[in-house]
Amino acid sequence: MTVTNAAIFESIGQPLRLVDDLVVDDPREGEIAIEMLASGVCHSDLSAQTGTMLMPPNTILGHE
Repeated sequence: MTVTNAAIFESIGQPLRLVDDLVVDDPREGEIAIEMLASGVCHSDLSAQTGTMLMPPNTILGHE
């Protein structure tokens, strides 16, 4: 397992919750692990925060 940080969308209109100790499982068969040093929050992610694009609560944002 790996410990990382993340910006988590919890609900519309609320600030993202920054988590410094998110535990991620090791890769399963057919998956690989990569090291990311940074990730942006894009317009699609902000659209989830404003409710323009519906996303389920507790979604990790920053796919860019």
